[in-house]
Amino acid sequence: MELTDKKILITGGSAGIGKAIIKELSNYGVKDIAVMGRTAEKLDALEEQWPAIQFIKIQGDASRLEDVKTAVKNVQEEWGGLDILVNNAGTVSAGLL
Repeated sequence: MELTDKKILITGGSAGIGKAIIKELSNYGVKDIAVMGRTAEKLDALEEQWPAIQFIKIQGDASRLEDVKTAVKNVQEEWGGLDILVNNAGTVSAGLL
């Protein structure tokens, strides 16, 4: 599978499954990944783990419409478009069924 020239956005990408996705994509030669996550420190740490990847770091919460709009705007301004979206972010709400 050829992914080396793809522009990819991962929501919830700064920890857990999101980081595992980044690791796997790096094995396929992906060089451009935008990552949306809630914690700036975790986003910053990605560059140390994968220095060969050019990250667009987007601090925000995928459950908030304004944050999603900001992510789309940042990707559009930086790359002019997107090839792949990995909607990894999840929310949990406890309550009665």
